[in-house]
Amino acid sequence: MNDSLLDDVKALLDKDFGDDRILKQICRACENNEVISNYERNYVEKLAQKHLGKRPEIIQNPPSIEKKPTIPDVVIPETPSIQKMQTFQQPPTKTSRSNSKNSKVIMGMIGIALVIIIA
Repeated sequence: MNDSLLDDVKALLDKDFGDDRILKQICRACENNEVISNYERNYVEKLAQKHLGKRPEIIQNPPSIEKKPTIPDVVIPETPSIQKMQTFQQPPTKTSRSNSKNSKVIMGMIGIALVIIIA
């Protein structure tokens, strides 16, 4: 890959296409076996396609291997989950004021009757 990249960079420098400073830096990196960034590789590739008539490299993906479903070592049986909603409702309590007032009046009358009987 570096050889074709170096050839493209030298051809672009000879024909004076692209930025000389960047191309010289890429050329030096290729000659010294230094790391060349993807940005620089793409820059040279686009210039080569545009000015040198190079066709883009078609990278063929390896055929995809179908994965078999994995079977777990331990099979956990499914248990049906039954949930019942239980709501507790208390019957409404009937506390009416009239009942409590009536009982107070009755108690009062019984009290007065007892006082009259005792006295």
